[in-house]
Amino acid sequence: MVVLLVALTFGLCFLIDRLTNPKPNISNAKWIQPDPAFQKTLGEEYRIAEYRLRTGVFLHPGHMWVKQEGRERARIGLDDFICQLNTPIKTISCLADNTLIQGAPCLNLQTPTYTIDILAPIGGKIIATNNTYFQNPNQIVTDPFL
Repeated sequence: MVVLLVALTFGLCFLIDRLTNPKPNISNAKWIQPDPAFQKTLGEEYRIAEYRLRTGVFLHPGHMWVKQEGRERARIGLDDFICQLNTPIKTISCLADNTLIQGAPCLNLQTPTYTIDILAPIGGKIIATNNTYFQNPNQIVTDPFL
């Protein structure tokens, strides 16, 4: 009887929390085109060892970062660790056809010796890409947060 009462109390608290604090739906996030104000909105840059990080972004274990912008929009990119580790980069290609599936390959990095598939940190529809990196892949090593 006590277990049932505890379970019902937990369920009621969870329901009240969900109704009063709706969470953003990050799984339907969209990748948007970086603009000149992007550097300011992304936060300040700092370093740990020789790797650059930014405040205000979430880091994904698959070496990507996510910056939430509203309830249904986000920007994503490669983190500095994977960029520095795989220099020089010959090509970067997008594997997703306008839709990202969280945990599925979304980018392909090709170096002179090997190829890496990068997994998507979130799912959603791609509405724009930063073609600078696709045209000049080594620029990502200079600034992975562009």
